[in-house]
Order: sequence, then structure tokens, then C-alpha cells
Amino acid sequence: MIIIKYENEIRGKSPATLYNLFLNMTPEKHIQMHPIHHKEWRIIKKSAQGVGTIIYGHEEYGGYRLRGKAHIIKAIYPKLIVYKQSRIVPIIMIFYFKSIVGGTKLISVLKIGFKNKYMCFIDWIIKKIFLTEKFLHTHLQHVNEEFKNLESM
Repeated sequence: MIIIKYENEIRGKSPATLYNLFLNMTPEKHIQMHPIHHKEWRIIKKSAQGVGTIIYGHEEYGGYRLRGKAHIIKAIYPKLIVYKQSRIVPIIMIFYFKSIVGGTKLISVLKIGFKNKYMCFIDWIIKKIFLTEKFLHTHLQHVNEEFKNLESM
């Protein structure tokens, strides 16, 4: 399994505010997070408690296009939201919201691939072909920009 972790400080926003924003994301708010890179966001199925909600997102940056459906599989107010993407290779996105002085530390973790040791060859292929240094650098820059934009939302 491949794990990518980012930590960003979001000034002026509480964990509850960010949790609610992520859980109740709208197309307009998604575009506002990154007006250049975010192309589409829609809720396919909404669940009152969050778990079971299905979303579709589409982002493009640095020559890469990321799009697909994700299910919210876990939501603990106001601490974390976990999405699982609907793909052949499992992708889990975890957002932790931790209170700090003056705002929130937003920790995002991507888990890509398989836990099964017999599938590690697939993980190696993913890392070699898709998760190149160029992609990881571009993705980090994108994440830093979109999370910085949360401060003005």
C-alpha cells in the first residue's frame, strides 16, 4: 500500500467549520477551493449523517486529470471524514481536523493500493507509472493551494 500524507494549517477556521464544509460540499464551494484546477463536483447520493454519501469530482492540474466517484465510509464529527474511491485499485482519502491555536491542522492521507502482500507488485507498478516525482510535486502544490484557499471561504 502506498501512503501519501500532507499537513496544512488552516488559519481562522475551526475543525467543526471545515468538517461541515467537507461534508456539505457544494459545486460552488468546490470551485472556490481552487478555481483553476477544480472542474466539477456533484453529489450523486446524499446521506443525512454523511456516511453513505456518494460524490463525483473532477480536477485537472499539471497535465494530470483526476476524476471519479467516492463514497463517504466514515465520518466522526468534527474529527475526520474518510472517502473511498470507486476504482479497480482502492483509494482511500482521509481528512483529519485537529484544533490548533488560531485554526485547524488539516491532515490529509491518501492510501492507494492493496494491503495484501501478494498484490504489492500492483502497488509498485502504480508508483512507477502514475505516482512519479513530477506528479507528487504537482499534487503537493495543488493541495497546498486549495487548502490555503479554505482560509478565505
